[in-house]
Amino acid sequence: MNPMLRQYLKPSPSPAERACGVLLHVTSLPGGFGCGDLGGARRFLDYLHTAGVRWWMMLPVHPVDRSGCPYKTSSVFAASPLMIDLDDLVEQGLLDRATVRRAATVRRAATVRRAAARARRAGAVKGWGASAARGDSSDRSDYAAAAAMRMPLLREAFREFRASGLCDRLDYVHFVTSQPWVDDFAAFAALKRAHGGRVWTSWPRAARRMTPADRDRLTESEEAFEFSRFCQFILDEQWGRLRDEASRRGVALLGDIPFFVAHDSADAWASPELFELDRKGLPRTVSGVPADLFNRRGQRWGHPQYRWRAHVETGFAWWVARFRRALEMFDAVRLDHFIGLHRLWSIPAADRDARRGRWIRTPGEGLLSALRNRLGELPVVAEDLGVLTRRAAELRDAFGFPGMRVLQFGFGDESAGSRYHRPEGYPRKCVGFTGTHDNDTLKGWLESLPEATFERVRHYAGVGRSGVHEALIRRLLESEADLVMLPMQDVLRLGGEARMNRPGVARGNWRWRLSARQLSESSARRLRERIEESGRLVHNS
Repeated sequence: MNPMLRQYLKPSPSPAERACGVLLHVTSLPGGFGCGDLGGARRFLDYLHTAGVRWWMMLPVHPVDRSGCPYKTSSVFAASPLMIDLDDLVEQGLLDRATVRRAATVRRAATVRRAAARARRAGAVKGWGASAARGDSSDRSDYAAAAAMRMPLLREAFREFRASGLCDRLDYVHFVTSQPWVDDFAAFAALKRAHGGRVWTSWPRAARRMTPADRDRLTESEEAFEFSRFCQFILDEQWGRLRDEASRRGVALLGDIPFFVAHDSADAWASPELFELDRKGLPRTVSGVPADLFNRRGQRWGHPQYRWRAHVETGFAWWVARFRRALEMFDAVRLDHFIGLHRLWSIPAADRDARRGRWIRTPGEGLLSALRNRLGELPVVAEDLGVLTRRAAELRDAFGFPGMRVLQFGFGDESAGSRYHRPEGYPRKCVGFTGTHDNDTLKGWLESLPEATFERVRHYAGVGRSGVHEALIRRLLESEADLVMLPMQDVLRLGGEARMNRPGVARGNWRWRLSARQLSESSARRLRERIEESGRLVHNS
């Protein structure tokens, strides 16, 4: 459904209504072929509807890097082809069901052999090695296996699509001509494949800085270019159905916009003038945060800094296009690293740590004003965690964005900073979380606390040891916050083995998955009871 038409059919959902949401990424859903996809997403809507959940929050849905990180992507406009529902392509006649089953069987056997070898080398590490040795890896996303299984099938579907003359379909032509980013992403993907996956600054000069005429020739001669356009069209089509089905069930979708862009991306390659890059395309300065009590060297994240003057001169056109695309897909978005709209820590790219960085001011007010002038009122949740400066807080409040509070941050000590995150002090205009994707699960966090801290938390909850988990969720749901967001791991009371990300740890992140049996009707009913008791059951849910 056209998003411009959808807004006239029913009032748009707002994070300002008293409601409850669930945080779960698409790849964490159950299913075959290595990771969750949009087929599983549509089935998950039934669970959310039964549970009375108003908002489904996801991590960024862009293509992931080799570690599976959705915040380091080859495009902040494109969606990951690993999310494509293959069963839908069978129903469209683009794939043969027997071929899909045969590919899954062959690839699954190879995956089991690799998993068993990894388990033997790792000594069957507790948590996943032993199950992997038996071939039971359904509780972990395997992005390499997902790509190996899915991409050949998608290429087969593409060949059928093209052989059938469907490239001339009006909806396909409209999509590729109305979304300017599609050709940039498709050209980048085709060139990266042609150059063995190497970073774009190592390509020949003609490929590093292509003219519009060069890209036109690529569209005529490169099958890989058209394949990427096909995948994005299918994703757009399937996502439209997901959003419409969510709307019919009273579920709103909350997306996530990463603040920074990876250097090895279609975005930096296609628009180098918008980033602090030298003549070779290499970053001059990169992102990070300064040293603190926990890290004397600071953190060097490594994204190229924006060339803000260029963004101002274009009226922030790139940002407008980015938000427009996000709001075509989601009812609202979380803006990551919102405090970066006031200032950013800029580090010389040659430095190995963040100690010699400096603060640079950013034109956040101008950017947000441009977005509002072009797109209307912005349904944005400001990720304002970390050191929230007075100016960043004023910017958040001036545009009416709810900020974030995280229950787990409320018990580090008895300082005002900790009390800021305790549910009894939440204002209405905020989104309260038990934890984010960077935190341990609530159960895992409780189990890891020193005894003295756990006793303080237990005293706060006012229950015995076994009841702390449920009591904390109840305190969060009963808070004044308009919206409360529960990670699915906390809904199901899962431990640290279900943690999604460990910041600073390079491997093993972004892989947790649900099993189908965990999405039971009984767990949905229990969640609905909690939501209804706290007055967060929205009528059309």
